[in-house]
Amino acid sequence: MALGPDAVDGTVVNVNGTNYTVTAADLANGYITAAIPVTGEGPVAIHAEAVDAQGNVDVADADVTVTVDTVPADLIGAITIPEDLNGDGILNADELGTDGSFNAQVALGPDALDGTVVNVNGVNYTVTA
Repeated sequence: MALGPDAVDGTVVNVNGTNYTVTAADLANGYITAAIPVTGEGPVAIHAEAVDAQGNVDVADADVTVTVDTVPADLIGAITIPEDLNGDGILNADELGTDGSFNAQVALGPDALDGTVVNVNGVNYTVTA
C-alpha cells in the first residue's frame, strides 16, 4: 500500500481488518507490505484506511480487487509417437527416420492459445493458429 505524504512513523494502517504500524523503513520505501490471506479461488477485495492522531480517517483512493487463480490451465494432453507403428513403446530400425530420429506429437489442451510455449526436452515450441 502506497503511503501518503502525511504518513509518519507509528501511523497505523488497517488493511482488510489487519493493522500494520508504519516504520521508518516503510516511510523510506514509500509503502507498507500487507499479507493478504487467501481462502480460495476467486476475487479478493483489498481495502485500506488509516487514522491520524486527530482521529481523521484517510481511505485509500480506491479499493483493489484481484482474482486468485491457482488452477493450472489445461495446455497439453497426451504425447504420442507416430513412428511407433505397432504401439509397443519400442522403436526399431524400420520405425526410425533415415537420420535415426523420430517425432513426438504433443496434443494441445483446450486452454492452449496462439503464442502458448510448449517445452519438449528443453526445446521451446510456440503454438501458432
